[in-house]
Amino acid sequence: KALDALARICIERDSPVDAVTWLRKRLLETEDPAERVSVMLKLAKAHIQAAQRSRAITTLESALKESPGNIEALKLLTNQYRLAESWDELADALSETAKYVSDEASILAYAREASAIYNEKLGSPDRAVPVLERALPFAGQDRALKSMLVDGLIAAHRLDEARNLAAELIVDFGRRRSGER
Repeated sequence: KALDALARICIERDSPVDAVTWLRKRLLETEDPAERVSVMLKLAKAHIQAAQRSRAITTLESALKESPGNIEALKLLTNQYRLAESWDELADALSETAKYVSDEASILAYAREASAIYNEKLGSPDRAVPVLERALPFAGQDRALKSMLVDGLIAAHRLDEARNLAAELIVDFGRRRSGER
C-alpha cells in the first residue's frame, strides 16, 4: 500500500518516471494474479505518461498473458499499437478484443477496424475471417461487412462458404432494389 501511495504521489506531481520505479517494486512484491494485473495496468499508464510506449506495450502484453480478457488492458494496448502504427499487432488485438466485449456496436466496430487493417494495410483478408464471423450475427443488413467476409473467405480458400454468403448478398440486394423501384 505504501508503494501505491508513493506512485500515486509521483503521478500527482507529474513525475511518472518515479512512479514507474515504485510500481515496479510493487509488482515484484505482488503474488495475487488479479492484483498483479491491476498493478500492471497502473504501471502501463505510468509508462504512457512518461512517454515510454514500448515499455507500456510490453507491460500490457504481460497483463494480458495473466488475464487474457481484461478489457481495460486490451483497450490501452490497442490504443498504443494504433499510435505506434503497429498494424499487425493492432489488428490482432482488435480481433482479440472483439472476443471479449458483449455489446453489438463494439463488436462490429472492432471487426470493421480489424478487417480494414488486415485488408488495406496488411494485404491479408483471410486473417479477418474469425473476427468477421464473430460480428456476422450482429451485422443485420450490413452489406459492407458481409462483403469483407466474402473476400476473406475467398482468400482463406473457403470457397463454398464464400459462394453461399455472396449468393445471400445478391438475393438481398435484389430484394432491396425491387423495393426501391
